[in-house]
Amino acid sequence: GARQTWVRFEPRAAGQSLDSYGGRPDGAAVDQEGCYWVAMYEGQRLLRLSPEGQVLKEVKLPVSCPTMPTFGGADLRTLYITTASDGRPAEERAAQPWAGCVLQMRVEVPGWAPHQLKL
Repeated sequence: GARQTWVRFEPRAAGQSLDSYGGRPDGAAVDQEGCYWVAMYEGQRLLRLSPEGQVLKEVKLPVSCPTMPTFGGADLRTLYITTASDGRPAEERAAQPWAGCVLQMRVEVPGWAPHQLKL
């Protein structure tokens, strides 16, 4: 289909910076309302952004470095989040036993089923 912009993020715009979001955007997934779930690497959280770029939800996580959310489960209402531990300071790894694991959480709005590609 036609290309569509989900979120326009301009960090240098007035009143907006990467620091205001805590960490930096890493992997992301889109739910059935067109909202963008983004992992904030070194920000210890996930953000759910509207198609217009407004933060609708902020989810604090028990790890500093979430990397990639993806939808799964029979109803696509389970959000799985990969996390990083490699290269992180020893003190951080000791304090965050879930770092390097896959986290999961239930969400109200389901994600999209994967598309099959036939080559």
